[in-house]
Amino acid sequence: MLDFSLLDFDLPDLNLPTLTPQPPASQAAVGADLPRATSAPQSEFFAPAPAEPQAPWAPRLARQAAVLEAWRRLCQGPAAGLPQRMGLFLTLAEQDGPRLSRAQIAQLCPDQPHEALDRALHRLRVSGLLAWEGGQRRYLITPLARQLARLLQPWGQAPTSA
Repeated sequence: MLDFSLLDFDLPDLNLPTLTPQPPASQAAVGADLPRATSAPQSEFFAPAPAEPQAPWAPRLARQAAVLEAWRRLCQGPAAGLPQRMGLFLTLAEQDGPRLSRAQIAQLCPDQPHEALDRALHRLRVSGLLAWEGGQRRYLITPLARQLARLLQPWGQAPTSA
């Protein structure tokens, strides 16, 4: 059994001075300096904010929402894999035929490890840029992929010497 009490510890004195109560303020002084509220209906407080002026390019972006979403999904994920995904996408998008087998894709990207290529192909399918035709066992390059490839065409070109 322990033989000690709180008095054995050298604790500081925590007896704080007591506050003296203040006399209550008169009701007239409370809020005298505050502006008077108008009797506006409650619906005005919850009305939607006025619409901000729309930028001239906003309608065009709204029409391209699917392409922007595909671009976002393609770029989403680890930054280290982005060059590989972009390279695969641009390589597939520049192919003439819309359908490619897994073996054809592997021939187009011989330096890519099998697992990394599978992850990139999965990302392209999730993004809506590739579709899988199970009956023919081929990948289909979607029209959305063609639209995005047209937007990214300058990135797929070889650099020009100036």
